[in-house]
Amino acid sequence: MEKLCTKCHTKYPATIEYFYKHKNTEDGLQSWCKGCFKKLSVEWQKKNPEKFINSKLKSAYGITLEEYNQMLDEQNNCCKICGGINNGRTLHVDHNHDTSKVRGLLCIKCNSHLGWYERNKNYIIKYLET
Repeated sequence: MEKLCTKCHTKYPATIEYFYKHKNTEDGLQSWCKGCFKKLSVEWQKKNPEKFINSKLKSAYGITLEEYNQMLDEQNNCCKICGGINNGRTLHVDHNHDTSKVRGLLCIKCNSHLGWYERNKNYIIKYLET
């Protein structure tokens, strides 16, 4: 079975390989192909960077861009662990994966090291006890 993308008017197989799922349509698929949908998404993100960032922060961490910026001010634009200045780079939102509670903003090094530690802490504790 084929499906016509209503944006680019190209026929594709009616599968999730070519169309995103959509629960409110008869066939369960979006009306635009993935390529058209991605183009629209990228264009919207470029035109609405603040809304895009705000929606990502809200869905991933439950905070707004305003709350992120407040944390950034409280941390003097520095990593909460090492105190390193962000030098124009985005600080990453650190959160507890069990409770989802946001702990602070971290540089990429501290964020990745902390993530590694959390995944391997049992081995580290065992090693340190020897």
